[in-house]
Amino acid sequence: MTRKASAPAARKKTSSATTRQKRSRGRPGSPRNTVGRDAIIAAASGLLENLPPHKVPTVLIARKAGVDPALVRYYFSNREELLIAVIEHILGTWIAQHQLPDAPPAQQLSAHISGMLEFSRRVRSMQRLMIDGCAEAKSSAVRARVRELTVAAVH
Repeated sequence: MTRKASAPAARKKTSSATTRQKRSRGRPGSPRNTVGRDAIIAAASGLLENLPPHKVPTVLIARKAGVDPALVRYYFSNREELLIAVIEHILGTWIAQHQLPDAPPAQQLSAHISGMLEFSRRVRSMQRLMIDGCAEAKSSAVRARVRELTVAAVH
């Protein structure tokens, strides 16, 4: 009987020595917390280059990004928010790569116009995405954001 009594005592010592903190519910946090989100936006952007927005469901985007469709819903509450994130990504990348020169106003205007023409030629999906995908969105917040992005892109 003494053997049985000593065995649980030994187990208690090892279990208390290796006490772990209990993990909280939900998605684990990370310093960047954007790896999945960035992959989803990049996959959606790539698909929307070749297909119209109505032919790109979130399941296809998730498959292209290599993630579960539930992760798309985790980061974006609806498809319209995902499309807005793609638009912001495209515009942000373009603006970062094409800064206006520090020159007289006439040269700046010329550079701006040529940049807009180059943008419309290179990013053909953008007009289709903004008009077909978001301009007539159900959410008034998404429609307002499309207007803001349109104005920001022109100025």
